[in-house]
Amino acid sequence: MRRYKYLEKMFEEEMKKVLVFIKGFTPSERTKLARMTALWLVNGSVPPNVLLVLNNEHLIKDGIAIDFLIEVFVAFKQEKGISYLVQALKKGGLESK
Repeated sequence: MRRYKYLEKMFEEEMKKVLVFIKGFTPSERTKLARMTALWLVNGSVPPNVLLVLNNEHLIKDGIAIDFLIEVFVAFKQEKGISYLVQALKKGGLESK
C-alpha cells in the first residue's frame, strides 16, 4: 500500500511537469493529452489540483490553457456528468480559479 501511494504521488508530480510544458505539444497531441487527463481525473489516478499548473502566464496569454481545460472538462463531463465535474473542481480547489 505504501508503494502504491509513492507511485501515485510520483505520477501526480510528473503530470504537473507535463502540463507546464503543453505548449510544446501539437494541437492534436494536446487534445489527446486533455482527454487522457480527464480519464485519469475521473478514475482518481491524479487529483484535480494538477490542473492548477495551467494557471501560468505563458499558457494563459496564448489561450493554450483555456483550450486544454475546455477539452478536459468536455471529456470529464461525458464520462461522469456535470455534477461530478463540479464536485471534482471543488475538491481540487479549482472552483474559484
